Amino acid sequence: MIVTAVIQARMTSTRLPGKVLMPVLGEPLLLHQVRRLRRAKTLDRLVLAITDQPADDPLESFARRQGLAVFRGSQADVLARMEMAVSACAPESGVVVRVTSDCPLIDPDIVDSQVGWFLDHRDRYDYATIGPDLRLPCGTSVEVFTRQALADAHANAVSVHDREHVTPWIKDPENGLRNGITPIDLDAPDVRLSVDEAADFEAVSAIIEALYPLNPEFTLHDVLGFLTAHPEIAAINGNVVQTTGPYAAKPARSK
Repeated sequence: MIVTAVIQARMTSTRLPGKVLMPVLGEPLLLHQVRRLRRAKTLDRLVLAITDQPADDPLESFARRQGLAVFRGSQADVLARMEMAVSACAPESGVVVRVTSDCPLIDPDIVDSQVGWFLDHRDRYDYATIGPDLRLPCGTSVEVFTRQALADAHANAVSVHDREHVTPWIKDPENGLRNGITPIDLDAPDVRLSVDEAADFEAVSAIIEALYPLNPEFTLHDVLGFLTAHPEIAAINGNVVQTTGPYAAKPARSK
């Protein structure tokens, strides 16, 4: 069972353009993420899925320099880009892991935990991620699904929302796919490690600059320990509001 992780990336991020190639310790933020993903034992292939727009030319150059498989596709239809990236770069894959490039501190042990659980239960589920009871820090989870589930979504999803966000069609129970919740032995949902705004980049940069020189293979537990000891770093992006994904702020219910 070949497992392929696909990193979605683009240079034209709305809130922080070019963030994925912004330097930390003299190296692109994306390189820090790629190195961490390459340490995950459950991942057999790693593919960078970028847009076909000229703005993403530097990302293609980055991938070539790092010996990283790269696919260029639609900017708006991210579902098509994801499906075609797997078809072009890793057609033998049976399982796909979706990763976004705004998660540079993704932990290979957490990835292995999520992917490993899915592989152990793949006869029961088509898709799995953390559940509605969020326990991981924002920016450290992945989505895992079968290659067939991705193909079905690409063939059948029609709404702009489903095409832009890749997995909503898969997760919709009306479409008949089986969703699982990966267990997580951690409880730190209020920690923000995603990079969407300048404050996020400042906080994540401070973490990498403090921990990487001491141990390039630092873990999520090292990060949490560092933030406990240095609450001023966690406070840098403590007021940033997540706008997409499961960590997005939910509107207040009307009474």
